[in-house]
Amino acid sequence: MAEVTKVVGILVGVIAGVLILLMVILIPVSIRDVDATEFAVEYLEVERKIANPEVLTEGRYIRAPSTVLYKYKRTLQTLNLFGQYPGKWEKDDVWCLTSEGLNMELDLIGQYQIQKESVFDIFKNWGQEANWKKYLMSLLSRVAIDVCSNYTGEDFYFYRGQIEKAILDQGKLSFAESSAYATLELVQLRNVYHPPLYTAANRDKQAVDQEKDRLLAERNQKLTDIETKRLEAIADAQIALTRARGVEQATLVFANITSQAEIQKWKQRAAALVAVKQELGNISNAELLDQYVRYISLVDQKSPVIAVN
Repeated sequence: MAEVTKVVGILVGVIAGVLILLMVILIPVSIRDVDATEFAVEYLEVERKIANPEVLTEGRYIRAPSTVLYKYKRTLQTLNLFGQYPGKWEKDDVWCLTSEGLNMELDLIGQYQIQKESVFDIFKNWGQEANWKKYLMSLLSRVAIDVCSNYTGEDFYFYRGQIEKAILDQGKLSFAESSAYATLELVQLRNVYHPPLYTAANRDKQAVDQEKDRLLAERNQKLTDIETKRLEAIADAQIALTRARGVEQATLVFANITSQAEIQKWKQRAAALVAVKQELGNISNAELLDQYVRYISLVDQKSPVIAVN
């Protein structure tokens, strides 16, 4: 009996040890973490079915070891479509033809955000997030290629912001119509790689344009200098004319005063001549003239000598 009890005790101990060991092994394996930046779908690999009809959000969950969580980033995510013309063709490169048939490579990024209500649709259609992200990249790439065909190669130098907006607007529409299950929030056209010959030709054209602008600026400066000198000459002429008019007016005033004084002087002389003639009575013209001259001389002197003893 003692031996049976001993065997039972050993079996219980073994079973307890196994259970503890299983707990040590299975509990860590059964813990599932979902980060604050993630959504997750709970899937049973053995049964091949979704285990929970609700999308899992941030938290720590204990699930069966066969449970797999398919996680999807809920924050703003980036789609990188690199370009490095004329480098080796890569899977994420975006090559396009412009409206004049120029073959170019684009380097752009897009930012998207997942919609929580679409998580199960993403899982059912694409499984892992990486597969779905490839689909989004192909959508953005097709949109960029389509928009590119509406512009010339030169437009990408001068209207890059406008082209970015066109890609974004058309991309939003494409994401909605293609069941992308995400919203496109931003597109940035980081660089554009034209063919080398086109780049060289454009560089030469820019040099010519800069030289033309320099010559035009120099011409405008010379025209400005000439116009300044013309205005200065007009101003000097106006000043000289004003001065001349002032001198003319002063001369006329002086001449008028002088002429009035002269007229008054001759009137006084005529009156003096009449006075002398009346005083002396009947005398000859020669004697009258002599007496008149003597009278005038005495009048003009300040201290006349009347007689000498």
